Amino acid sequence: MIKIKLIVNGFLSNNKSLKSGKEIIELEYEKSVTVRKLMIEAKIKLEFLGLIILDGKNIDQDFLVTDSCQIKLFPILGGG
Repeated sequence: MIKIKLIVNGFLSNNKSLKSGKEIIELEYEKSVTVRKLMIEAKIKLEFLGLIILDGKNIDQDFLVTDSCQIKLFPILGGG
């Protein structure tokens, strides 16, 4: 079983009630899955996606996830 934790930052999250701007989504799969499929199933706003970070490295939507992991998603634009 592959257990994946998506940490969704900023306005990529569909959860409008969040105050921190961060949502954690946990998914489980029997076999390898692409990051793109993860995001579609988690209803992430793909058109605003800027960075995808896995183990401190920037990956793309076509990356094949084969092991349990934690993936951080950041929007293309940020405020301050």
